[in-house]
Amino acid sequence: MEEEVVSEQERVRNVEPRVLDLFWKLAEFPDSVRVSAAVSLVNIVIQKQRLSKDGSLSREADYCLKRLIRGLASSRASARLGFFACLEGFLSRVHDVDAPFTLDTISEEFRLPKNASKSEKTEAQIGKVLAITALIRSGSLFREARPGCSKTLKECVEVIISNLLMLGLKKHFLDILTSSAMAQLVEKAPEEELGQIVIPALKACVEANKSGSSPLLLWPVLLASERLPGGVSVELLSSCGLEGRSAFSEENCGVVGQAIMATSDSLPAAVHPFCSVAIRMFCERGLIVPLWTSGILSAINEDSRANKGSALPRHKAQLLLHLFAMAVEHVKKATEFTALLLPPLLPLLLSTAHHARSSSPGKPLPQGAERAALNALCRRFSAPDNPTTEKARRKVLKMLLTPPDGRVDLDALLASNMKPLFLEGDWEHIP
Repeated sequence: MEEEVVSEQERVRNVEPRVLDLFWKLAEFPDSVRVSAAVSLVNIVIQKQRLSKDGSLSREADYCLKRLIRGLASSRASARLGFFACLEGFLSRVHDVDAPFTLDTISEEFRLPKNASKSEKTEAQIGKVLAITALIRSGSLFREARPGCSKTLKECVEVIISNLLMLGLKKHFLDILTSSAMAQLVEKAPEEELGQIVIPALKACVEANKSGSSPLLLWPVLLASERLPGGVSVELLSSCGLEGRSAFSEENCGVVGQAIMATSDSLPAAVHPFCSVAIRMFCERGLIVPLWTSGILSAINEDSRANKGSALPRHKAQLLLHLFAMAVEHVKKATEFTALLLPPLLPLLLSTAHHARSSSPGKPLPQGAERAALNALCRRFSAPDNPTTEKARRKVLKMLLTPPDGRVDLDALLASNMKPLFLEGDWEHIP
């Protein structure tokens, strides 16, 4: 859905031309232009609202809300970014616009005709998720609504969760957007509303959809379990594939670990933000070893058996290296560190290190997952609370640094000012 051209019909609504002109700037590429336009637009609306004696919406406020929501369905990424930032600021600062009215407006603006094209439907779905996310991030959802509003807070939360679940489960390209919005809903909710409204609404929607253990469900449920220990019912945990009374238990490591690895199938070129959250949560609770062995490595082994022992696909290898970089920062025991280096991770690290050392001068150093994993390993080795013994540390370093001819003087290397080819700055701090 392309951003609509400003028409004469819109101009005769007595909306000031300077307001209309600012919408074009929201779609400009320089960040500074978009930010300036968003700030100016919100300030104009606030000034107009102050002139409203009965608290009703000014023409500018009503028009801006609808136009900002509509603009989120633009096919231009720069336009979506500018409109999203402005809508979040608008909802945060214009208190006369409450959550029920915003949700009604979102529904109206994205109501498409039956003959809408596939691209129009896709853009409208993206716009709807972005509009709901802006509402959640703005904080206006849990702000007191105006008297006589169309929905209670409970009904607003139910509408939000059901929309996000419906779009996220049916449209894989919306997975990150919808699951991030669900997570932010749990994070933004005040503790009382989280326990009394958000978690029960989540439970009802999850049970109705019967959607199993996906990041879209596990992420908000794990966050809710972290914020309110014991506040998530056994029934909701069970609906997400988790067992027992606590989401954070050894018996649930397999489900969470496999859900982490499954993200690489729907997002082969990116790392789902759920992965880092789950790694942190289970590391902090001393569960990284069962998460790694019973979940992550188990999922890899199952794939290997299904593919008759073929090599680990690149997108899964990349994710595994990213997960290692996340986890190694949190390990506190030598046994945890050893578990992380189980195959196939160590062969991946060795292959990366040896390839970098054998590369001819001038070739680029490893990037992305490989570089992140190697740098994380070095940082952990040099940290004051490094969990490994010097002997174990030197053994791993020797494996990583041994050239193809098998000869390496580790003492001379560590005592010199030279740095390995594949890193730029962490090694000199190794004790």
